[in-house]
Amino acid sequence: MVVLGTCDYGCGRDAYYFFKTVNKICCSISHNQCAGLKRIQVEKRKDKLSWSSERRKKMNSYYKTNGGPMLGKTHTEETKKKISIKNKNFKHKRETKRKISRKLRGRSFSEQHKKKLSKAAKKRVEDLDSYFNSIEFRKILKKKMIDGQASYMNSFITNPSKPQVELYKMILKICPYAILNYPCLNYSIDIAIPFLEMAIEYDEPYWHQNIEADKKRQLKLEKEGWKFIRFTKVPEKIKLRRIFNQWLF
Repeated sequence: MVVLGTCDYGCGRDAYYFFKTVNKICCSISHNQCAGLKRIQVEKRKDKLSWSSERRKKMNSYYKTNGGPMLGKTHTEETKKKISIKNKNFKHKRETKRKISRKLRGRSFSEQHKKKLSKAAKKRVEDLDSYFNSIEFRKILKKKMIDGQASYMNSFITNPSKPQVELYKMILKICPYAILNYPCLNYSIDIAIPFLEMAIEYDEPYWHQNIEADKKRQLKLEKEGWKFIRFTKVPEKIKLRRIFNQWLF
């Protein structure tokens, strides 16, 4: 191969190829593979990153008046799907998180920016309130409650009354298969022994003021095969064992 001279891109190598489009000679068959051109590209990027404040202001004013590159344009549905797939489960690296935290450390927002953030937060709260108070949400909630969501939610109650817990602990000593807040239909049984179909209810005067509702609830559960034992006070251990023996035998 004939040596045409040294590379015009400043890598210092011998040039063997001539590019008509740019009227330059290069050491590589493609100017993108040249080390000198890569160095030039890196320097250009550094220049862009180290723009002066005046240049940034000019660019900002230009985009404000003329608009950005996406002005009046919208992404296609395919592009939107690609963007959503790419952004799903995206997580920054630890180093990136540290850099962001260092940059934001000690940062204070202007009063105008604080007002904008406050307005946006208030709007989100108002939108949520309007949705939760809407007829549509109430219909969805009612349907879920009827479908058994209420009993499912009641099964996660972690703070039942102290007498109920005391009674439950006493029953566990007699029968270790007892379950607290057992979901059934759209209700929650206080203490249940499922394989015996035994429902034990502790009727506190504060929570059980509607006697008719309790009767309807008991009738529905009795149709499913449950048998009820009700307590208004925590009995003694001897009395509780006698009740269990009478019920079983």
